[in-house]
Amino acid sequence: MAFNFEHCAINLTADNSSMVYFKDEQMNVLFNLPPDAELTVVLISIEYFHSLFSIDGTVLFNYNSLKGENPIIEPKEINSNLKLILNQLTTKQTNDTLRPIFIKGKIYELLSYYFSKPTESNNESCPYIATEETITKIKHAKQIILKDMNNPPSLPDLAKEVGLNIKKLKTEFKEFYGAPVFTFLLNYKMELAKKLLIENQLNVNEITVHLGYSASSHFIAAFKRTYGITPKQFSKS
Repeated sequence: MAFNFEHCAINLTADNSSMVYFKDEQMNVLFNLPPDAELTVVLISIEYFHSLFSIDGTVLFNYNSLKGENPIIEPKEINSNLKLILNQLTTKQTNDTLRPIFIKGKIYELLSYYFSKPTESNNESCPYIATEETITKIKHAKQIILKDMNNPPSLPDLAKEVGLNIKKLKTEFKEFYGAPVFTFLLNYKMELAKKLLIENQLNVNEITVHLGYSASSHFIAAFKRTYGITPKQFSKS
């Protein structure tokens, strides 16, 4: 990842981040991502940043004083707290009307964790924060239900396959992806159905079969519950 010039690059490894401060009003961002990689970028003005970290007029992190041609701040590892928030930011968990509020709150939460020092917080050992091992198992559960979305395993079988008890699977999955396991799967199917309708690839009957519904009436009812209109009405709009 580079800013303006390729030779001023940051090599970000997996689960890593970096903060960059620059004074120019405009900056070209150049990046190269390997397949299946995700990059999340948050842009914030220095004035607003200072206002967030100001207590009784004292700015906790003042970057106006930075000089020189190299504005790059050292990379920082993304811990499990930050991974959870980043995942919530990239997973649609609210409707379009409320999403800006949701994103704003999550960005505040992200910044507070990003600048917390280990000595200030012991959240990594907090029992309510998912461990790296648990997050890996939750992601595996998601892969399993999406791979066989038309005939997904039962919750007990899924929990057994990923190595979690049912209660932990239900709790952690909802926390990480913003919805219970099978609600998440339903939402995924409906998003896929909407995509197929927009691209005009399949008709309603074909989508019914593709998504594993036994009858088109069941698919139409699920689509209407989710979006408030039928697939046919959606296609026309």
